[in-house]
Amino acid sequence: MLAKDIYNRTGINGLWNWLLELELKRSTPDPGTLATRYAAVGKKKEALYWLEKYFDSKAINLPRINNNPRFEILRSEPRFQAIINKMGLSEYQIPE
Repeated sequence: MLAKDIYNRTGINGLWNWLLELELKRSTPDPGTLATRYAAVGKKKEALYWLEKYFDSKAINLPRINNNPRFEILRSEPRFQAIINKMGLSEYQIPE
């Protein structure tokens, strides 16, 4: 019920921020999770920082960032594009 209470009091951004806090309290926070959650609340700089850490971890799911809609706010960022290029992926194309 805690998540529901937080959502009812603070809305979706409050819930995302609470989830961020929980992840950051872990002994080894997951960079992919943090990148996703920071992107969800519009914190580009932090999201890119954790995406770079995610890249450094050589996570098997990393290529999925190219098509993940949560990273839409980052697509035009040079740091995001650099990660995509380092993976050898083509730039995401929005279907017409």
